[in-house]
Amino acid sequence: MPPDRGLPQLIGIEAAAITNVRLIMHDALEVLENQLAPGSLARVNLYFPDPWPKKRHHKRRLIQPDVVRRMLEVLEPGGRLLVKTDHPAYGEVIADVLGAVAGAARLDPDEAFRDLPLTGFERKYLDQGRPIRSFAVLRPSGS
Repeated sequence: MPPDRGLPQLIGIEAAAITNVRLIMHDALEVLENQLAPGSLARVNLYFPDPWPKKRHHKRRLIQPDVVRRMLEVLEPGGRLLVKTDHPAYGEVIADVLGAVAGAARLDPDEAFRDLPLTGFERKYLDQGRPIRSFAVLRPSGS
């Protein structure tokens, strides 16, 4: 995708000559199911997914057991799934789902995010005094 599409992330990636990042602007579920091979990713970063707060919309939430299982499948052994949310109720759901999915070993989120920059949303939310919940799980080696 050319940098003139208005994607500051892409421009920054190109300017820094980073070669191990790919940006895909497409439906995440379709990418997970049809475009990513098992064991093909070192890390999945999921920052502030839409909480779909209305009960009738919960089925649209990205963090669901089947989706998380697929995320773990596309991770290489030792790969990490990192998630952040500012929505307290969705944070509880994320904690429950990640805790219940087989093959996900919990990691200390502070350690997992230590060397990663804050997102623009995260800076904004912290400035507003909104609490941020972070989650990190590992696909164990040999799984």
